[in-house]
Amino acid sequence: MEHLAPSLSKPAQQLHRHHLVSLVEAAVRASHSSPTEAEPTLLLRHLDVSLNKGPKATGWDAFALDYRVGAPCDTIFSTSALASYRRLFTFLWQLKRVEHSLTAVWRKHCTASRLLSTLHRDPTIHGCYVLRNEMVHLIYNLQYYLMFEVIECESLVLHERLHAATDLDSLLAAHGQFLASLTQKAMLGAEDEPMHRALVSLFDAILAFARVQDQLYMSLLEQKAAAREHAAAIAVSAARGTFAVRGAVTPAQMGELVVEASFEEQLQLAAAEYRRRILALVSAVKRHSSYDLAFLLYRLDFNSYYEHASEAAEPRSEPLHEPAAPA
Repeated sequence: MEHLAPSLSKPAQQLHRHHLVSLVEAAVRASHSSPTEAEPTLLLRHLDVSLNKGPKATGWDAFALDYRVGAPCDTIFSTSALASYRRLFTFLWQLKRVEHSLTAVWRKHCTASRLLSTLHRDPTIHGCYVLRNEMVHLIYNLQYYLMFEVIECESLVLHERLHAATDLDSLLAAHGQFLASLTQKAMLGAEDEPMHRALVSLFDAILAFARVQDQLYMSLLEQKAAAREHAAAIAVSAARGTFAVRGAVTPAQMGELVVEASFEEQLQLAAAEYRRRILALVSAVKRHSSYDLAFLLYRLDFNSYYEHASEAAEPRSEPLHEPAAPA
């Protein structure tokens, strides 16, 4: 993810498949624990990269991993089965992208906190930190649900059915039931399309918040750099005995960090959009008949924070420094 992120942030039209293939190969070999080259080489022989380039798509939207299956396995892993796997991969990839963006925001927040000693006292910055924790709470619980309660559990059931199979029809039936359960529990079925769209919209709201935070931290670091330049100019002036610096002195040059009104407005809008989307998702999950989603809802809203918020009046834009969600 770290190696791919700079390339995938570009427009899809600027990406080249062979470059992404080389990055994926390097990542597979670097992360593989096998003492020999046999296992990663075998994996890379079947792994491929595809790019679905659209006019406005970014690399994140266009990138997908494909698994090439040859005979006789292609009897079980048919074209329709591989399409189901790709849809599941796309969903997990979107989730991982959001996690990566939130992690990058956290790193920049930590770096800025060390460089800017007054940062933690700003209520807007503190509100951003609290809201980021709320988003992390959502993403981590979704990842846990998909990886362990959906994929892991269904894989164990699949293994039991495969061992009990006596002919090809039994194998095909076991694999078909596995894919059907994955699709249903991962909210990828046709009947779950509204819920899936709500999740994707929620991911977009988180990414928008992360982009605004990134711009805010860059602005604060630029203010810090301006203060250092001003201090250096004063030192040079004092050494010359002039004791004067030309031009008006800005708050940033005096070391006073200022969160611009435009950033505050963008952050408020991003926060309000996220809270509107999360309440819509929680409401949709609550109405769903799946017991698995009921357990997911319990973890997401263990203290009934979202339940109380949804019972309140029409969702409004709340100040970022107000208490926000379970962390």
